[in-house]
Amino acid sequence: MSTSNPAPATSAEEVASAALKLRYLVAAVLVVWILSIPCAEIIFRLLGERTTTDLIGLYQSFGRNGGYKLSPNVRADADTLVGRFSVLTNDLGLRCGKEDLRRRSVAGNMDILVLGDSQAYGEGLDYEDTLVGQLAALASERGLVVNNAAVGGHYLENQFELARWLDDQGVRPKHIIVLLTPYLIATAGRYNHVFVGPDGVLYDKESTSRHHLTRWLKRHTVVYARVRNAVGSLRPAPKTDLTPALVKFYSRAEEAGYQERMLQFLTRLSAWCAERQITIMLVYTPGVVEFKFDPVVQTGRSAGIEVDQDVPYRAARSAAAILGMPFQDPRSVIKGESLDNHPLALRDEAHYSAPVSASVARNIWGAFLGGAQMDQCAPPSHISG
Repeated sequence: MSTSNPAPATSAEEVASAALKLRYLVAAVLVVWILSIPCAEIIFRLLGERTTTDLIGLYQSFGRNGGYKLSPNVRADADTLVGRFSVLTNDLGLRCGKEDLRRRSVAGNMDILVLGDSQAYGEGLDYEDTLVGQLAALASERGLVVNNAAVGGHYLENQFELARWLDDQGVRPKHIIVLLTPYLIATAGRYNHVFVGPDGVLYDKESTSRHHLTRWLKRHTVVYARVRNAVGSLRPAPKTDLTPALVKFYSRAEEAGYQERMLQFLTRLSAWCAERQITIMLVYTPGVVEFKFDPVVQTGRSAGIEVDQDVPYRAARSAAAILGMPFQDPRSVIKGESLDNHPLALRDEAHYSAPVSASVARNIWGAFLGGAQMDQCAPPSHISG
């Protein structure tokens, strides 16, 4: 009696054959995909696409250990999920537009100097579309020159250090406008330290081989950015990163501390400017989250933090009121943009869009020209001076 059972053997052969076909199919797909990369690269370049320097060489070490600023005479661009934008800097390392580069003497040709962080720097936008770029365009109609000393990630102490260095270089602005974000208000009195890599790029810590490989691909291929952006466009727009640090910007428990540290900083800045006969204008530039604040409230509640969207505004305004410093509040303008269904921010949900930047620039310029429009900082009744 036969004990052989051919059916299972046949089934095993079929499985092995199917597995082999699958491996061939996967290999074929990989080969086609790999071969398509140079083809796509050629086609994109023929269509006029260009690689991005990814802001290579934009930063240099500066000031205290771990400080940084923009490098002078940089021409760089970046292609990010927020969009492609270019950065130009002048011979002092200040972000500028193409028209600004035609001025031979930057230090001796300045009426207004703007201080701030990435909101004033104009992250994600070409200079002409940024808040300061559009402010500069309005000023130029009156024959005034605006320069932008703002640097993304800087704290107020970093900016003050840069302003003092510019003074040493012979920069003599008649006016300083400080664009105060919740980030700057909450970090008043602190100094931001980062690592500037040999490639002039900022890192949280020393750059790794993976960082260098990624940046090589960005600099030498068009495909990398196109594929990344295509994949990114399939995802929903990222929600604002409601980290505990961001929620803390609006913590009621921190308000008195923010006010005290802002007062200390503004006292030093005011004295320094008075010695040089420089006028100061403070502008509150709110976080976009303030116009859709419920998620912040919910995140704060889950973390046991009582929040209030006016905390950073009140802290800065109250400190300015004690010193009698002009203080401009463009929040109603931004709210109007929101009611008109204009996007307030870029895809990163943090930095102002070009239309909002334009509206805020007009608001600041109107206040700058007409002191009657300026909030002269009567101390809020619910905040002790």
